[in-house]
Parts: sequence; C-alpha cells; structure tokens
Amino acid sequence: MLFSQDRARRQVVKRARRQERSDTEPGLLGAEVEGCVTRTLSLCRYSGCFRILRVAAGLLRRIPSAHSTTSGAISPCGRCGTVKHGDEREPSAATAGLGTRARAYAAIVAEERGGWRTFGEKTVYDNRWVRLGLVDVQAPNGERWEYHVVHLGRIAVALIVDDQDRVLMSWRYRFVTEQWGFELLGGLVDEGEDGADTAAREAEEESGWRPVGEPEHLVSFEPLPGQVTAPVDVFLWRGAERIGEPTDTEEVGRVEWVPLSRVPKLAQRRELLGSGTLVALLYYLASRGGGAAAG
Repeated sequence: MLFSQDRARRQVVKRARRQERSDTEPGLLGAEVEGCVTRTLSLCRYSGCFRILRVAAGLLRRIPSAHSTTSGAISPCGRCGTVKHGDEREPSAATAGLGTRARAYAAIVAEERGGWRTFGEKTVYDNRWVRLGLVDVQAPNGERWEYHVVHLGRIAVALIVDDQDRVLMSWRYRFVTEQWGFELLGGLVDEGEDGADTAAREAEEESGWRPVGEPEHLVSFEPLPGQVTAPVDVFLWRGAERIGEPTDTEEVGRVEWVPLSRVPKLAQRRELLGSGTLVALLYYLASRGGGAAAG
C-alpha cells in the first residue's frame, strides 16, 4: 500500500511529540524520525504545508547528517513547497525554514526514485488472484496522470536438481499464451506461509516428488516492473524423493527430469514457459559458470 499524504503527516506529528518528550536524549529517535520526515518531504502537500514543514525542520535540526546540499540541485513546488529534483530555482519561503539538511534529504529521495512521485492509489478491481489499481503519479518531466498498475500475489518456485545434472519440470500447455513448454514447479504463496514451504508443497502436489534437504534461496525478482507487481522467489534443492502420483489435477502435466544441458536450446525454441522458469534456470547455470550449457 502506498504511503498516503495524511498518514505521513500524522506520523511526523506523532514522532515530533515523542521527540519533544526525549529532550535528555535528542538522538533517541533520530533514525525513526529521519525516515518519516524523508517520506513526508517526498509528498506534495496541498493542505497543512507550513505546519508539517515547521515540524520537519525542527526534527531535522536535531538529527546529525553526513549529507550536504549541492547548489541548484533542488527547488520547491510553487504551490506547497514540496522539493523537486533538477529545478534551478531558489527555495520558496515554505522550504527555506527547513535549512540545507532537509532539502538535502528531499533531493536524495528524489534521486532514489528517479524523479517519480506518487500521491495515492485507488482500487478498480480486486480478488484473491489479482488487483487492478489506478496510481496518481507524476513523471520526472512534471506530467501527472493516473497509471494502471496490476498487483499479483507472491510466487514461490522450486528448482530441484539431481546428481545427474537434471532438473525436475513439467511439460504442459498454457492457454493464455497458447504455448506448450516446460515449467518449473511452484505456486502462489498463501498468507503467512514461508516461500520455501510453498515451493516444496507445490512441487510435491504437482509432480509426486518431495524435495529433500535444506532449501537454498537462489534469486528473487519482479518480471514486469513497468506496470505489474509480481514478486517471484526461487528456491533450490539438490535432490527429491518419489512419494507417489501428483495430487493437483488442475496443474496437470508430464513430469520429467530434464538434462540441464538442454536448457539453452529449449529457451531458443521458446519451450521454457514464463520468467519464473527462464530466470531461475539461466541464473542457476550462470552462477555455477554455465558448465551445463556447454553440453
């Protein structure tokens, strides 16, 4: 969930009051306050601007900082004093009271986010599998509009290899893209469930093979960061034991132990389905020097 303007204001004021009660230890809440103030300064405030700016200024004066301000690197929004990156104008009266430390923090936030700023999100559609949102966003060039963002649940993938340099996969059809191909085993992480537990459970249900040994977190990634949040976590096992037939009849496919030496050719033929399979396998081969790719 995005950090809303009102929530940011409330947190700054709350921490200001707590800080005022800690006069004997002015640095006690330093890191906490700094983080909250930094988030607040990254928001455009159309009401209560001067109060929040004054609170932020008072707090930041009490937090030691190694950051310095580069001349001309930042400037405020003419309406409310919000700092924007890359403008050459002088700070307004609203932000002038913050001093160089606060403006430096705001410049750092702008730099970390590449100049993009968000002002909230409303949900258009939501169910267990997918949520569609409209994000109020401002681009680095100053243009502002509502941007569609799709939110998908976290996925855990099991990469299981054996002592014969083979990987356990399922050959199946995906009707959405109208493709046949191999996939690694895995699925949606339930609320409160550990990702490695999800990957092991899904592998067992989909293949009838149970991973053995301790899982190794291999890699995590977002496959479509331009418009979709879809976190994927990949876990590695170096062995599995056969416990029976697959029990997940919906995810039916032909289970195979595929030689890792076939991975490059399968990728070229578009017979590795999805980023969860491609990224996991190519990362695994690259991380061990690509020895299997030579075959």
